[in-house]
Amino acid sequence: MEKCEDSFYRTTTLGSLVYNGHVKTLEDALTNFWQLKAIDILKTREDFPADRKESIIDEIVKGSNLKNFVNSTHLTGFAIIKDFNHLVIEVIRMLEDARKEIYFASRYHDPLVSKKMFEKVEKGVSLRYLDGNPQQIGVESRLNAILRTPPNEETFKRVNRLKSSHFFELKSLEPTTIVSNGSTTVIPKFNSFLVIDDNQVLYEKYQLWKSGGIHSSNCKV
Repeated sequence: MEKCEDSFYRTTTLGSLVYNGHVKTLEDALTNFWQLKAIDILKTREDFPADRKESIIDEIVKGSNLKNFVNSTHLTGFAIIKDFNHLVIEVIRMLEDARKEIYFASRYHDPLVSKKMFEKVEKGVSLRYLDGNPQQIGVESRLNAILRTPPNEETFKRVNRLKSSHFFELKSLEPTTIVSNGSTTVIPKFNSFLVIDDNQVLYEKYQLWKSGGIHSSNCKV
C-alpha cells in the first residue's frame, strides 16, 4: 500500500498483483465453500471409479465461478489424455521432473521421448525400461543399429555409455502374434505405464486407448 497526498491509500503495482492473484482468488474460493466441500467428500469415496469422479468434479467446477481460476485437473491431480501428440508432451514433461528413478513400460516408440530418457540416464537418474515393441523395432535393436552404423562419433560414444551404465536397465517383452484364418492378431502382454520418483504416474487403460485414452495423475504409489 502507499499513501497519496490527499491522505487516501491505494495499492501499489505489486499490491494490485498480490490482491488480484491471491486475495481475490481466496475470496472467490470462499464463496464456493460448499462446492469445494462436496469435492473433498467425493475424493474420499472409494465406490466411485476415478474417471467418474473426474466427470462429476468437472461438472461442479463448470457450475460455479470456480471455473474462472481453476479447472478440475487442478483439484483432482487426475487427467485423461486422448491424443498421442499430447501424450508425448506429457511423458516428456514427467521425464523432465525425474530426479531419482524412472520406471517405464511402453508398447510405443517416439524419438523425442527416447532422447529425453537417455538424457536423464546421463544425469544419474535410474531408468528401468520394459520394452513392448517387436524385436526388430525394439529399443535394443535400435541401440545396436546405432552402434553398427553411428551417424557421428558423439552419438556412438553416447550410446556406448548408455548401454554400459549401471543406471540403465532394459528388458524386452514382445507382444504375442497369432495367425488364424489368414489374419494376424497382435496381443500386447502389458499396458504402458510410467512412474516418476514414486509420486507421478501415467498409465494406459487399454479399453480406453481403443477410443483414445491415457490416464495421467500425481499420486503416491
